[in-house]
Amino acid sequence: MPSAFVLDGRPITEHSPHRHFFRNLQPLASFEQAADLSFHTDLPADWWVIVTDVVNSTNAIRQGKYKDVNTTGASTIIAVINTDRSVELPYVFGGDGANLAVPPEMELAAREALLGAKEMAQSAFGLELRTGMVRVSELQAQSYWVKVGKYCQSEHIDLATFSGSGWAVAERWVKDESTRARYEVRASDSLRPNASFEGFECRWQSVRSSQDHKLCLLVASMASSPSEHAAIYRKVMAKVSTIYGDAKASHPLTLANLELTLNPWRLLGESKVRTQGKSLWSLVSYLAMAIITNRIGRWLFSHHKDTKQVQWSKYRDDMIRNADTRKFDGILKMVVDGTDSQFERIQKELEDLYHQNLIVYGTHRSKEALITCLIFSYNGKHAHFVDGSDGGYALAAVELKARLQLAKRGKPNQGSPESLAQGRRAS
Repeated sequence: MPSAFVLDGRPITEHSPHRHFFRNLQPLASFEQAADLSFHTDLPADWWVIVTDVVNSTNAIRQGKYKDVNTTGASTIIAVINTDRSVELPYVFGGDGANLAVPPEMELAAREALLGAKEMAQSAFGLELRTGMVRVSELQAQSYWVKVGKYCQSEHIDLATFSGSGWAVAERWVKDESTRARYEVRASDSLRPNASFEGFECRWQSVRSSQDHKLCLLVASMASSPSEHAAIYRKVMAKVSTIYGDAKASHPLTLANLELTLNPWRLLGESKVRTQGKSLWSLVSYLAMAIITNRIGRWLFSHHKDTKQVQWSKYRDDMIRNADTRKFDGILKMVVDGTDSQFERIQKELEDLYHQNLIVYGTHRSKEALITCLIFSYNGKHAHFVDGSDGGYALAAVELKARLQLAKRGKPNQGSPESLAQGRRAS
């Protein structure tokens, strides 16, 4: 059933004329345009912004639950997508949560899916998942703009890029004590948890660095105009490319390092998600099936065999092409593989820009990367989120926020990279 609500005095009960807004959006010519607002389009006023994040995720990571945090954040995306797979939705995964947008007719189903994800997070991992929804028209009415771009990651996968203050404001409204009650998704007599996690998979071993580390990098421009923002982000991307190499050379996934896991503990998270609300026997059966499937998959990979369901000979190549290693949601986010000397060089460049009050940034280095997958089809259409294995984006965000606070107080010189990293470990 499509959702019914009133927008500008009009009852909305039928499919929105903008239902396929994201599918019909003209793709960006390159990822470099992702951070240029002139290439972005306003999200339709009748759509809804969705905000999800794991509460106290930093504490959970400190307790060694980063894989659970990562799994929970990604599961919210597939839960919403599964409410209607005929509609392509823009989304950005952030490590411990996600931002999405849905047309009005998906509002009710999305709320039920988010409640199902909250229930799953608590029962499967003991985590509290915060979820909220804000109507785009409400943000626009207060001059908070919500813009979207589309980047063709491969011939099979389109990734969204977000810009405009509305995304950050929506997140603030969902989290702030004074506004949370209005926007947080909560169960009621008419709203019950109802989520499908079909297509959610975590079947790969952590991918070790082929050099020294996997670097999760976050950069936020402090410029005052859209054109200056775009110029700063182009400069940062150029510096990363010069130091680490282009997207292919610095890619955190390689064919040599991609291996399906047979470790039941690594497959347990997916099994818990996919059997949410079912019996212990269902969990054990699913886990056994995943192990058997991975064992068969290893043999098929090694022998370059294809089946009717899966082109095993091409799957890992497609996986690398479809991997979500660069994104933009108002903050430039990247995962690259490199050496410690390369990190020292990029950090020096970033520090120079930071002390000029042009950017704030956060970094986190890991020995391995995690892969979390959304499978729409095994033959090409599968998306893969890549993050650092022991904190990744979430811990890089803590460092970025610390620099932002210093910058707002006009004291960027008081926060050295070393002191900020120590503060992050203690947080």
